[in-house]
Amino acid sequence: MCAVGLIGLFIQCLVFNILRLNFTPFFAAQIAVMAATVNNFILNNSFTFKKRSLGQRFRSFAIFAGYSILMIGFQSNWVRIGTNHFGTGYIKENLIMLSGVVLGSVLNYLFYSRMIWREKRKPVVLQ
Repeated sequence: MCAVGLIGLFIQCLVFNILRLNFTPFFAAQIAVMAATVNNFILNNSFTFKKRSLGQRFRSFAIFAGYSILMIGFQSNWVRIGTNHFGTGYIKENLIMLSGVVLGSVLNYLFYSRMIWREKRKPVVLQ
């Protein structure tokens, strides 16, 4: 899960820095978060949680899609508020974006492990 997260972080930083050259930091953050989120879901489904059933994966994707919209809004607005408060510039924008990634990562871990890829509990059989 950590390796997938690091790959997602790399993708988010790369996309953000390419797009911020021609677009606002807010828009660049939206697309960057979306790219990293889709990447992380695909990799987590393929490697980290590949033992889950197909039904669990479809259910997970539905919840994941809704939650992802919230995270895109959270991280892009984090960048907007941060740049409005601290100003723009390569270093400032990247530090603001990275602080949003750290906070978002904690929220993602808690949500993903409890809602999206949680282990299905086996019923307890009393004898």
